[in-house]
Amino acid sequence: MVVAIKRAVGSEYQYSGATYLPQEKQSIKARSKRQISPFLRVTLGIFFVAVVFCGGLSFLYIKAGTAKMNYEISNIKRTNLEIVIKNEKLKLEIEKLKSLDRIEALAVTSLGMIKSTNIEYLVMSDQTKPTANGISPAAPTLAAATKSSTDINQAEAQISSGEKFLQRIEMLVFNKG
Repeated sequence: MVVAIKRAVGSEYQYSGATYLPQEKQSIKARSKRQISPFLRVTLGIFFVAVVFCGGLSFLYIKAGTAKMNYEISNIKRTNLEIVIKNEKLKLEIEKLKSLDRIEALAVTSLGMIKSTNIEYLVMSDQTKPTANGISPAAPTLAAATKSSTDINQAEAQISSGEKFLQRIEMLVFNKG
């Protein structure tokens, strides 16, 4: 229990018993935060906004470039497909122009070719085979040789006319096609 004793008039009370002395306040000094000036705060804010804005612009620039490249790639693929289709059509047309049925029809209609129904077979025999007695067969007679030389001349004439005919057909096919 605390009992207060009065001292003289106007003096302070004195406590007896457990005395409580007023303690001095301990001053806890908190670290004072450094005050950032408003100008610096505004400047840092503007800088941060500018960095974010530039980052956004660069992201949009990259995305726009990617979209442009994808668009160009799709155009090139489409053009390539069109060229491949056109190339296939041209190959088909060339094969049609080269077909023997077409060339024969052109020869009959345009050049007046007459189809031959007569088929001749030539049998070539080897006349140099030795016989049993070692003597080769008799040589062809002079009349047969003369006949064969005229046949050869006729065959050469037919071959040259055939070559001329083929040249005219080639001119028709490749100049019109």
